[in-house]
Amino acid sequence: MLKLPNIIDNNMLITSLNKLGFSNNESKIYLELLKTSQLTAGKIAKRADLPRATVYSALDGLIHKGLVSVSLAGRVKYFTAESVSVLKNMIQQEDEKIKQKKQALEELIPQIHQLEQQIDRPEITFYEGKKAVESLLISTASRNKHIYEIGDWRVFGPTQPKFTQARVLKGNQIDLIALDSDIARVETKNDEKFLRRQYLVKDEGLEIPAMLAVGDDHLAIFTWEKDNPIGIKIRNRKIIKTLQSLFYLAIKNLKPEQTKNSP
Repeated sequence: MLKLPNIIDNNMLITSLNKLGFSNNESKIYLELLKTSQLTAGKIAKRADLPRATVYSALDGLIHKGLVSVSLAGRVKYFTAESVSVLKNMIQQEDEKIKQKKQALEELIPQIHQLEQQIDRPEITFYEGKKAVESLLISTASRNKHIYEIGDWRVFGPTQPKFTQARVLKGNQIDLIALDSDIARVETKNDEKFLRRQYLVKDEGLEIPAMLAVGDDHLAIFTWEKDNPIGIKIRNRKIIKTLQSLFYLAIKNLKPEQTKNSP
C-alpha cells in the first residue's frame, strides 16, 4: 500500500481531494487508508479523529465510488484503499460523462429554441449601470442581422464604437434615423465602411434623449446618463414586427445621406 511521506501536507491533499468531489470526511479517511495496508472502522475513527458513525457513512460513500474495498477476517471488517489508478479512472469516466452531457445539450438547444419560438411570450429584461447597458448594446449589435435604429449622436455617440464593432464583426447592417448634427454629418462619411445607411432628420424642436434599436431577435431601448445608464430589452414577435413596420414606413420616402451626397 502507498506510503505517504511525513513531508506531505495532509491539509493540501484533503483540499485537492475535495476538489475532485470527495467530502471532507471521505478525504480524511481515504488518506488514512492509503497510509496503511488495511484498517478497521474503529482504528480509522481514532486515526482520523472522527465519530464511528461518521466513519461508516463516509466509508459507504468511498465504497460506492469504488475507492475502498472491504474484507472479512472472522467477524471483523477491514477496509482497504484501492490503487490511485482507480481514482484516475473515476475522474476520466466523470469527464466522459460531462462531454456526453455537453454534446446532448448542444443537440437540445436548437430544439428548445424552436419550442420557445412557438410561444410568443414577452420577455422583458432591465439593465442598469454602464457595464450592464454595454452588454445590452453588444447583444443587440451581434444578435440581429438587420437593425433599425433611431437616436441622437450627441446623446448616444459614446456608445457607438463598441456597438458598431460588435455589429460589423457579425456583418449585421443597420438603418439609422438620426437627428441632424455636426457629429452625425461627420459619421455619414463612415457609413459604407460600417455597413450603415443613415437618414438625418432636421427639426430644431425635436428631442430624442433615448436610443431605440430593433432587430429580428429583440428590441433595445436605453438612455446614457453618465451617472446611471439604463436599458430595456424586449423579445416579442408582435412588438418587434410592429416597430419594424413603423421604421420601414418612416424611411420609405427618405434617402440615405450617402445617396444625397453622391454626384
